[in-house]
Amino acid sequence: IAVEFFDDFHSRLLAPETDYVVKRQATKVLADLLLDRSFGEVMVMYVSDDRFLQIHMKGLRDSSRTLQLGSFHIFKIFVANPRMPRRVNSILCKNKAGLLKLLNSFSAEAAKDDHFSQDLSAVSQLLSNMEPMTARRPSIPA
Repeated sequence: IAVEFFDDFHSRLLAPETDYVVKRQATKVLADLLLDRSFGEVMVMYVSDDRFLQIHMKGLRDSSRTLQLGSFHIFKIFVANPRMPRRVNSILCKNKAGLLKLLNSFSAEAAKDDHFSQDLSAVSQLLSNMEPMTARRPSIPA
């Protein structure tokens, strides 16, 4: 049911033709939901779906800096996931160089906000050190 909800959420509220204000609010609500500890199971399900990762990777390149930063706050959860599925790992590893370059472009915002600076640094470091999962290394520890 949760996957169906998020599919509908994305198609209605984060589609390219959606109004900027609606996208901004939808991104904020989604980030707040995923970062709320009481929705931990929902967050784990969400960050295990590579389709949702791709949506937020596209959001990092949005023409609006506000939407880029909103997408970052969701993207960071995918990168920090200790039980990252192989498909999510593969997408992040294949796009690592471009993502790091994009994250580096957020340095002006990071200079104004210590919390954002710490998040940006942590995500950049995790991404820099990320390696593709091998067939012998399980994606989800038993």
